[in-house]
Amino acid sequence: MIKKHNAMPRRRFLCDAGISVLSLCCTTAGAAEASALESSPARKPNIIVILADDLGYQDTGAYGCKDIPTPHIDSLARNGVRFTDAYITSPVCSPSRAGLLTGRYQQRYGFEFLCDIRVPADCAAKMGLPAAQKTIADRLKALGYVTGALGKWHVGFEAQFLPTQRGFDEFYGHPEQPRYKEPPPVDTLSRPPPPKEGYYGTDDLTDRAVDFIRRHKDEPFFLYLAYQAVHMPLQAPEKYLARFPKKESGRKETQEEKNRRLYAAMTSAMDDGIGRVLQSLQETGREDTLIFFLSDNGGHKFSACNLPLRGKKGDVWEGGIRTPLLVQWKGTLNGGDVFRHPVSSLDILPTAIVAAAGKIDPHCKLDGVDLLPYLSGKNSTGPHETLYWRFGPQWAVRHGDWKLVQGREGKNLAGQSPQIAPVGQMRLFNLAEDIGEATDLAAEYPEKVRELRDLYDQWNAQLADPLWPPYLPSGR
Repeated sequence: MIKKHNAMPRRRFLCDAGISVLSLCCTTAGAAEASALESSPARKPNIIVILADDLGYQDTGAYGCKDIPTPHIDSLARNGVRFTDAYITSPVCSPSRAGLLTGRYQQRYGFEFLCDIRVPADCAAKMGLPAAQKTIADRLKALGYVTGALGKWHVGFEAQFLPTQRGFDEFYGHPEQPRYKEPPPVDTLSRPPPPKEGYYGTDDLTDRAVDFIRRHKDEPFFLYLAYQAVHMPLQAPEKYLARFPKKESGRKETQEEKNRRLYAAMTSAMDDGIGRVLQSLQETGREDTLIFFLSDNGGHKFSACNLPLRGKKGDVWEGGIRTPLLVQWKGTLNGGDVFRHPVSSLDILPTAIVAAAGKIDPHCKLDGVDLLPYLSGKNSTGPHETLYWRFGPQWAVRHGDWKLVQGREGKNLAGQSPQIAPVGQMRLFNLAEDIGEATDLAAEYPEKVRELRDLYDQWNAQLADPLWPPYLPSGR
């Protein structure tokens, strides 16, 4: 039972070399971890996590998009499960990826802000996923899986934080934020770099994913395919851009229209890539692969559509933290199902472990849960009664259909500078009736405000201080 705290603990940013961080996750490796995970002689499913970057909630056909065809992404919904209330653990990419990879709220181990090379230099050695935190790759590798990471990493730039030190056998991609027309700097297989002329990162990652699937078709594998699409900069080759012609010939298009066309082309390129991944699974006889598709946070302000949600990337409003989530596992999950209970990206790790015939050691204290009993209908309740978010001065808690929010009102990225991201008062919404968070009910239901605030304070009291400060653009 968590002891109730009447006040939030004083928080500080820590960068000195003497920090010790609270870590509740099991830290033993090798035989100790393997003994906690029991294997089955049956063929284990391959597991793929496909992560989009800054994808809008309503920017695929499965979620109502009308102007960007996404037939391959939509096929995951048709052949699997579509989630209406799926959440990521942070409204920006680095911390949300840390939560997904570990199955634990990243604030528990100090990973609250973006990994950014512009923070003070003395923080670099700590700016990444702490070694004590086991990743999904660590756990699946212990179950006999070959593991690969492709694309954007962004949970630590120093050598000790890179994928091959975090359970992945192979890595091809960018430790930092990539650009689409620049080949990745890291390939652990030491292959010749692709030619720069005509290079497009989304296509390259797809090529590598197909190659990984074919090379490992006869063994269970885990592939983390982290596309940089559709993150800025908006870049797309003509073969994709031609699919989205200007609305009116003879009229100069607005910057907003141009941005949307570029964004659509980038989304279409990713959709094509996912189609090729699905085709390669079919060709190798591994259509029974468990596939997760989601975004690392809400869509960005330049061209994404998060409707009917309020807010965008950087917000703890729904538009910053609610993500599309599609899960396909042919032969196991029913196609065309819709799951309407709240779920979290934290659930991917435990679901994958159980699918791989493993068992989770309770001492690891994961925050995610195995979704399979809920998706199979064995458990008719929701997997989470309460979900939490903290990102600098912003925070939120969802309990049932109720959500209490202290979110930014400004237009700049929250968590980067309180001076440019003002925070308003606590606001209360009933998401079942008001998905767009338009009607504040705090004054009408003060007892509900107190209930949710108490829940948040109890959770917040368990968290570590941030290991590094947010990037502060002013004065740097």
